[in-house]
Amino acid sequence: MSWHEKCSNAIVANFVIILFFERDAIMFVKLKFQNIFDSVSSFGHLMCPTQSQQVTVRNSGFTMVELIVITAILAVLAMMAMPAYNSYLISAKNAACVSDIRVIEKAISAYLLENNTTVPAATLGEMGIVSPLDPWKRQYEYQLVVAGSELEDSAGNPLNTDYDLYSKGENGLSIPAFGHDAENKDDIARSNDGVFVGVRP
Repeated sequence: MSWHEKCSNAIVANFVIILFFERDAIMFVKLKFQNIFDSVSSFGHLMCPTQSQQVTVRNSGFTMVELIVITAILAVLAMMAMPAYNSYLISAKNAACVSDIRVIEKAISAYLLENNTTVPAATLGEMGIVSPLDPWKRQYEYQLVVAGSELEDSAGNPLNTDYDLYSKGENGLSIPAFGHDAENKDDIARSNDGVFVGVRP
């Protein structure tokens, strides 16, 4: 075989190889673009559903009867929850009262120690104590125990022997003498000279 024939055969072989790999490369690129196109098409169907898909989605909603039933159930649950919620609010406000009274009580004890006395002043202001408002936005009541004006429990016994400190509660009413349970039932008071603070006994 002459040199020219060898060169011709080599050129033909190389051309065939190039065509073979070029065909594979074209098929590979085509498949990749087809996958991308399919993904874009699927995303487009999700973003812009066809009319049949829209009808299916629209028909999967709640009916009027179902909505009425659900609304009735929610109303019943709300009615059941309201008493518990109101009870929680009352308990939280009572707890805040107890905490405030304890803080004022500690301030009075500090005043007694600093002034080396056992008798508190007639008012909180005289002792330099600024009283916070109770949860019902009223001042806490403070008074020295004086015969005839001290707070009494339901049995007619004085609550304290040194001073009274209390909140009139939600109704804003409080009568020192016993026998007025309706007015005093929600008072939060210090009793037994500070041993107990809570709902007036």
